[in-house]
Amino acid sequence: MLLPFDPNTRRADTAMGTSLGAIADGLARELSPWRGTGLPIPAGKAKLTRVGGRCPVHGIPLDFDPSSPYAHRCGRCATDYTNREHHDWWVMGAQLFSAERAVHAAALFLLRGDESHRDLAARTLREFAERYDSWPNRDNVLGPTRPFFSTYLESIWLINICHALTLLEAAGELGLSGVVRDRLIAPSSALIDSYYEGRSNRQVWNEVAVLSALSVLDKAPQALQRAESDRGLLGIMREGLLDDGTWFEGENYHQFAHRGLWYGVQFMRTHGRELPPALHARYTAGFVTPFAALLPDETLPSRRDSQYAVSIRQWRWAEWCELGYAESGDRRLAAMLSRLYDGRAPQGDTGRARSTADAERNTPAVALSRADCSWRALLMASAQPVPGESWQPQSLVQPRQGLAIIRRDSSRVYVALEGGVSGGGHGHPDRLSLTLQTGAQRWLDDPGTGSYVERTLHWYRSTIAHHAPLVNGASQSTGNAELLAFEDRGGAGWISKNAEIAPGVRATRSVVVCDGYLVDLLEWHADEAVTLTLPVATGTVEDALNWSPATIHSAGALEDGFEFLDQTEELADPPQVVTVTAAPSGSYASGAPHSAGGRYAMCATYTAGTGARWWRAVAPGAPG
Repeated sequence: MLLPFDPNTRRADTAMGTSLGAIADGLARELSPWRGTGLPIPAGKAKLTRVGGRCPVHGIPLDFDPSSPYAHRCGRCATDYTNREHHDWWVMGAQLFSAERAVHAAALFLLRGDESHRDLAARTLREFAERYDSWPNRDNVLGPTRPFFSTYLESIWLINICHALTLLEAAGELGLSGVVRDRLIAPSSALIDSYYEGRSNRQVWNEVAVLSALSVLDKAPQALQRAESDRGLLGIMREGLLDDGTWFEGENYHQFAHRGLWYGVQFMRTHGRELPPALHARYTAGFVTPFAALLPDETLPSRRDSQYAVSIRQWRWAEWCELGYAESGDRRLAAMLSRLYDGRAPQGDTGRARSTADAERNTPAVALSRADCSWRALLMASAQPVPGESWQPQSLVQPRQGLAIIRRDSSRVYVALEGGVSGGGHGHPDRLSLTLQTGAQRWLDDPGTGSYVERTLHWYRSTIAHHAPLVNGASQSTGNAELLAFEDRGGAGWISKNAEIAPGVRATRSVVVCDGYLVDLLEWHADEAVTLTLPVATGTVEDALNWSPATIHSAGALEDGFEFLDQTEELADPPQVVTVTAAPSGSYASGAPHSAGGRYAMCATYTAGTGARWWRAVAPGAPG
């Protein structure tokens, strides 16, 4: 198998009436409707389009229903959309859903012996194998693939297929081995292996898929040699995991990459290999680090290409804590599970019954229990429920990741200054951006990122969409930021960072945080006269002042963000001080999230020799 567990011991651990048994019971109930009809395996190929899978009115993802290939509902307006583009997007979810359900069925058969689960898993794997050549390797976005539009999606799919097959074989079912290996696993892994994505989070999945396939194809020695090479699994971990255990591309891709690494670590362990101690320390720290940066409302920072206001009260986060605790026994993970299982979130649908393997959608916060986890926890979580613990994230600094956070008032107050390593292709030009939140009130926050295929992606990737300085109307040039100082003594603390925000222009931002207030100081030095702009995207600027329509010029590039501003005004006779009436979360406009009509953006622009210019505009709010 590809996971290091003893089936005989696990059968006892997952007996009815145990906490792990509740996971098995839930998975069996969710498989029940599919045992007679078979899982959905689309005839066509998944395709990525600008409109597919999103409500054209509200811009949010349409609901995924594996049993509804041609009608796709918007959860906000309850409209069903039937365009072909929406079906082509549904195909992606259906493929991943069915591959994951094959693992559920195979695991349940191994542990409980229900032949209907065996039949469902075997039928699904056989159909995948027989259809693999029929899906064309064309109309792709990121690398070659047959069922999907990007290689990493086929990697996730293939990993699930490899696990399903090996679990069936562990239960003594060998009839499928030849056809699935020869017609699916061998050609799919060869296709994946032909596309190398360097340091990307996607390469984690590509690499683990190839390692899993080599193992299934009886090439374990070759797989181990590959895993321990500089371009293999260990090389990816050494380069991708920073010293503090965070993934270099930021929060959104940390969990995604780390879940892929989890499969790889289990593969190594199955074959008698452990990570080197220093690398293992970084890997285990990676289970905890996202929670160290948690915002006061139990959501994750929307840094880099992260989605906006992602709640940790989702079953996949609980499962991650379960797997991390089984790996390390870290009491902080036990404390997070105590929080996630405390019942304070509203009751509701967890979404596990519609999960699409590891290509997950974010869902609203919901009450959780251990029974809501999936096959990974069923097979690999601690046999005993995790003991209750208590832990509250404190002020912290992660210099390379770019996080520097000072907390106050029992962590209700959150102040952060942005800037570390660039974050690769998913990094944003937001060095020296300031974040401020008190409880659920978001005074200064990052808007996150919307769809990768919508034009407004260029807004979310602009400097002016963040609370960060820009020069001569252009988004910041790519680069790192340097941490100059960080200290928190409780009653007072400070953060200071420096960065080259444009060629020949260096800026230093220092934030001093005391009880009840903070002081924010921005200083800069330029080789020549420049115009520096500092946006503050919150609230409204005092309307009693003399505002008049104005044209605000940028450097002209799309990702400078100015093109997305609307109703731009400036002060004809600017005073020395401008009052901003702050507005917390809830100031976002209703309606389409990607149209102009979000928050007011107030900007102070300083030009050498002419002084200050104050202006405001309406800008897109947070996506979704």
